[in-house]
Amino acid sequence: MSKASNRIVVVDDDPGIRQALVRLLSAAGLEVTTFECGETLLAAGDAAHSGVLILDIQLPGMNGLEVHDRLQLQGMSIPTIFITGRAGERQLEQIQRLGTPCFSKPFPGAALINAVRKRLPAA
Repeated sequence: MSKASNRIVVVDDDPGIRQALVRLLSAAGLEVTTFECGETLLAAGDAAHSGVLILDIQLPGMNGLEVHDRLQLQGMSIPTIFITGRAGERQLEQIQRLGTPCFSKPFPGAALINAVRKRLPAA
């Protein structure tokens, strides 16, 4: 695996969640980059260099589903895992149609790591 394909990008507006996910994923040997909102991620252009994207559904500005859709429109099909503290029924239905995992906070760290590893690109 290239270093870029092993990198996990986390987008969550809660600094405590970002910090916890950095610790969890780093302890699992993964490189992690974080952003507080989807607009910052899109402006940085970092999504193209990630192996897996972990997106909070409820973000200020664009929500996680909108960020995912924008990346798709830009031709970036990045394996994505959604996380949420609260999501509407319509949002959960959209995620289900995508066939993308969604974890409700708080979630077991081992389950998230397992989901990330399953979605990392092969070498």
